[in-house]
Amino acid sequence: MKRIGRFDKIGLEQFRNDWEELFAGSVMMRNMDIERIYASIRLPERENEDSAGYDFFSPVAFTLMPGESIRIPTGIRAEIRSGWALSLYPADVPGPWSGIWLSGAGIIDGSYSHSENGGHICVKLVNGTEEARMRSIECGGRILKGIFLRHGFTYDD
Repeated sequence: MKRIGRFDKIGLEQFRNDWEELFAGSVMMRNMDIERIYASIRLPERENEDSAGYDFFSPVAFTLMPGESIRIPTGIRAEIRSGWALSLYPADVPGPWSGIWLSGAGIIDGSYSHSENGGHICVKLVNGTEEARMRSIECGGRILKGIFLRHGFTYDD
């Protein structure tokens, strides 16, 4: 098995800054105990040795009505070897969690870990179900699947 990266928690101050920026308009989310949330962040992990992807876990419980979205600061950053990228997908959880989409392409490359936010992986999730059903996730519930993929460049790059 080729080892090409690792996950770490982002620093507490960066987590706090991103949390406050993402939830500036939400009194409920703004008033949560950020240090307690930060302490409970789980690093992504594979379910078993045959799993291709790493499960990412929500640092908070939330509910989405049809058409609603939420930005989640995961508290996670990834160090990735050159020539590889981390591709993010909605968690493949059947049942009441199905129908959640990842808004945009979730591609994390090695240069992102050195960005201004320290590589903090924040994602936007959307309840894309057509039926009028809300979707809820518990704190610590799976929200994303991350798979490391090789990538290449054009001949003239």
